[in-house]
Amino acid sequence: MYEVTIGYDDEAEAFVRFTFDVQGREESVFDVSYALRHTVDLSSDWTEVVLMGEDDEHDTISEPIGNDIRVDRSYVPTQIFRRFAEFRSGVKVVLDVSLTKGGGRDETGRTRTLKTLQEVVPALPNAETVVCSETDVRIQYIHDPKHANYSHSLSALSNPAT
Repeated sequence: MYEVTIGYDDEAEAFVRFTFDVQGREESVFDVSYALRHTVDLSSDWTEVVLMGEDDEHDTISEPIGNDIRVDRSYVPTQIFRRFAEFRSGVKVVLDVSLTKGGGRDETGRTRTLKTLQEVVPALPNAETVVCSETDVRIQYIHDPKHANYSHSLSALSNPAT
């Protein structure tokens, strides 16, 4: 298991992997398996993401992208859902409920699994995939209306993590 610190670098004006001096070498990826061996299950590969605040008072659950920048509590899983239509076989994204609308703001310790678009599409009323015979490029058209009785779309109701 490895630890990487990612953040915004004002000089580079971009998000970067921060490096740290380790015995005279600049390192940005640290093997933390030994330190975690007694606290977590290391029998399978996994990635943990920890949002570090801008200061001690920064609530990264309600303001994950910066102090005084309010977003939905489900901002992080929603961004993952919007960016990845599917995950590689065997990949599972598990989120603490504090990062989802379905969990309480101060609740933690329970998890939800993030579904991908391809897992949600069968629950939608109208979806069609068109394939270009020359290039094999596939375009997926999806109609994702709001549910008649809720303020959420059908895909959101099928994916409580977003």
